[in-house]
Amino acid sequence: MDAHFGTPQSARTWPAWLGFAAAAALLVLLTAAAASPAAAQDEEERERIAVLDLEPVGASEVETSALSDRLREELLKTGKYTLVDRNQLEAILDEQILQQATCTSAECALEVGRILGVRKIVTGRLSKIGDRTWQVSVQMLDVDTARTVRAESVIHEGRFVELIQRGMPELAAKLAGEEPAEPPPPPIVAQVEQEPVVAEEAPPPPPAEDKVRLWAGPSGFSMTITLEDSDTGETVTVEFGGGGIGLGVDFIIQQEFALWVAMHFGSIDSISTDNSFFSADAEDVEGEYAVVAGGVSAVIDLAPSKIMLGGGIFNAAVDFRGTFFGVPIDSDVSLTGILFDGRWD
Repeated sequence: MDAHFGTPQSARTWPAWLGFAAAAALLVLLTAAAASPAAAQDEEERERIAVLDLEPVGASEVETSALSDRLREELLKTGKYTLVDRNQLEAILDEQILQQATCTSAECALEVGRILGVRKIVTGRLSKIGDRTWQVSVQMLDVDTARTVRAESVIHEGRFVELIQRGMPELAAKLAGEEPAEPPPPPIVAQVEQEPVVAEEAPPPPPAEDKVRLWAGPSGFSMTITLEDSDTGETVTVEFGGGGIGLGVDFIIQQEFALWVAMHFGSIDSISTDNSFFSADAEDVEGEYAVVAGGVSAVIDLAPSKIMLGGGIFNAAVDFRGTFFGVPIDSDVSLTGILFDGRWD
């Protein structure tokens, strides 16, 4: 009697595709098993750190938040750290009634690091100096020893977006103890030769029109007469002073200078004399003066005012009366000389 043991022959017939599928599944399981210890080991080698938001100094909250997020991204790219998620960080701080914006001291940062259970914590500040200069200063603190592991900074002058693109990768590399990557070379701009443009000469300004200006205004009078004895050399000085009104005509030749003629009228109110024997002021002074003058003056335009400074020649007639040491004096003087002129309007 023949006996057959085992599976019937019909059950041992396997479709070809089923064998291939089983082999593939086995290969995937073996690969995952081999990779899992390596991935776990790589994860264990990364330090778990937290990065607090930078403290703004002259910068806005938007700028500070953007740089803080960029710093986290670049630190993560170094492959040396595992970062506490920002949402998780803020949730824990809310539970402890703390805020990143107010946690700026090293003691506060270390306390946050102990609460989070991280080995290191990064804190720092963003300073805006002027309109286009920025400085980012950060420090990495060891939570267990309270020591500063690294302190780094970058200074950037230019647009804020360039600080995000170039400054944060450089700062993250410094914190990780790596050499910052060389920035990409600037794009090559083709030089296109252009023919020189010859500027057309501007037409000369039209000559200033001659102007005639009448004027009137208060006038001050001051005259000094010095007399000398030809035999003895003794001198006597007489000074007259007074005030009145002036009338004149200015002929504006150019914008810079003018010719003028004027007449001044007024009264004499002081007379004094001085020689080697005595000096005295006359009392009860009365008198009149009339001056005819002409000359040239420079015109200084200090918009909205103008100043005229110059000089010329004059002819003056002075009639005065007074009392010297109780002796009445009544006289008149006619003089021709050089004068100084100064006016403004």
